[in-house]
Amino acid sequence: MINNINIVKGYLNLIGSEESSWLGVPTLEDIREHIIVKLQNLEGSIDPPQQIWDLIHLMAKTPTAVTSLMRYYYEPTDEDRLLKRKLPSTFHANLARSVEMKPGQVIVTTNRDRLIEWGLARAGITPQVIKNEHNLAKFSSFHHAKCTLIKLNGDYLDSDRPQFGKKFRIFLKKEIQQVYTPTVSKCSQADRDKFAEFNF
Repeated sequence: MINNINIVKGYLNLIGSEESSWLGVPTLEDIREHIIVKLQNLEGSIDPPQQIWDLIHLMAKTPTAVTSLMRYYYEPTDEDRLLKRKLPSTFHANLARSVEMKPGQVIVTTNRDRLIEWGLARAGITPQVIKNEHNLAKFSSFHHAKCTLIKLNGDYLDSDRPQFGKKFRIFLKKEIQQVYTPTVSKCSQADRDKFAEFNF
């Protein structure tokens, strides 16, 4: 599955949510607060669950409903496009340019949106994406990939919480953390806490 990654010396980018937030993309906490208000308007006083995914499933009962709800929060409307919200920025263009110049980079992000992917696509780059532990089964070694993107909070089109267990943590420790020195960008304290959860 993963072949001799330790020979690869490259770049590890830890990217938080601040750029996405500045571009109008809500954080999971923003979404949680908005869903609570919507549920209160629909059902009156509620005792909301603490876990964001429990709350999402309270609002959207089926995988299709969850996907539709997430599209509402993450995908740009015509007005967003006019105002250049929820779209890749100069930051994402610079990141893509860096990957063009120095391929084999690893990007780890707390973002569920696809601004990084869309920014890379504009430069003709398709990253291999790890958004849950199951993706490791089809993982190619870093030196075979132009870019690898690891999404610690999953992807917005996923209908359930990301599954990152012991196997994934072993992968991070052995195949990334011992090889790469990270560069941290656009991080809130919540982002830093999330990275720390995975020992970055």
